[in-house]
Amino acid sequence: MNLYYASAAIAFFMCLCVTPPVRALARRFGIVDRPDKHRKLHKHVIPLGGGIAVLIAFVATVLVVIALSKSQRAVFAGDVWFLVGTGASAGTICLVGLLDDRFGLRGRQKLFGQIVAVSLFLLTGLRIESLQLLGFPIELGLLAIPFTLIWLLGSINALNLLDGADGLASTVGIVLSISIAATAILTGHRTEAFLALAMAGALAGFLVYNSPPASIFLGDAGSMLIGLTLGALAIRGSLKGSTTAVVLAVPAAIWAIPLFDVSMAIVRRRLTGRSIYVTDRGHLHHLAQRRGLGGWSMMFVIGGLCAVTATAAVISVYMHNEA
Repeated sequence: MNLYYASAAIAFFMCLCVTPPVRALARRFGIVDRPDKHRKLHKHVIPLGGGIAVLIAFVATVLVVIALSKSQRAVFAGDVWFLVGTGASAGTICLVGLLDDRFGLRGRQKLFGQIVAVSLFLLTGLRIESLQLLGFPIELGLLAIPFTLIWLLGSINALNLLDGADGLASTVGIVLSISIAATAILTGHRTEAFLALAMAGALAGFLVYNSPPASIFLGDAGSMLIGLTLGALAIRGSLKGSTTAVVLAVPAAIWAIPLFDVSMAIVRRRLTGRSIYVTDRGHLHHLAQRRGLGGWSMMFVIGGLCAVTATAAVISVYMHNEA
């Protein structure tokens, strides 16, 4: 258990140290977010690329622990392909996000990059082959890969679209990471718990610079990295025992608020005859902003909503009661 806490602490201090130079490099190479008085309401040009700092801290933490802990190496030995897939997918999604942050990719180009990153995970064997919903088993068969693909794409875009206010996506990411780690510990998935807490620590370190008023943003590289990594960990941490059956209520509850937001965005845009790739100001954080909530208040309110649903998921695992 102490190693779990150590992974969070190592990732925290690593991200704390690596974020300032990443911020300087982002500004130097023009990877910045400029206010537009419509959706981007910050007053000054803010560097992007925070996702690179989070990725560096996350990967470095895993490598440090592998180098120093014999016991953790033994745990990781059975999950080598999943670790390789996590690194490859995380690096790919960060690259896609960085290109979008710098050059502004079209919606379809961005989606293609997301599918490539998700496919790397699928190649390692990550897939939802069957579901358990309120005690009823559902075999997916040929739908296993498409269902897993849709889940991971939904996770990526849920965090991506929620990243619209200082510190918000980082705060939500921390809440999701901790809840995924808790469920993974309860279900005996040690690798997933370790990775989730490493992500939580890295995001906490980044939040020091990202909390209102932010001096650096996650950018698409960061929000998509969080979504992809935690989406995969939510699947793995919700597997029932050693089977490939995912207890659907658990990841669904953990991700309830972000997935609700992205689902409503799709419905809203289709009902108004717009492309689903067109941005708008109808997201949860925009509504909170119009209600008069400031940066810190918004973080606590939306983060708190996520904490409520995530806590319910952890309790359901602990009590062995999906309802």
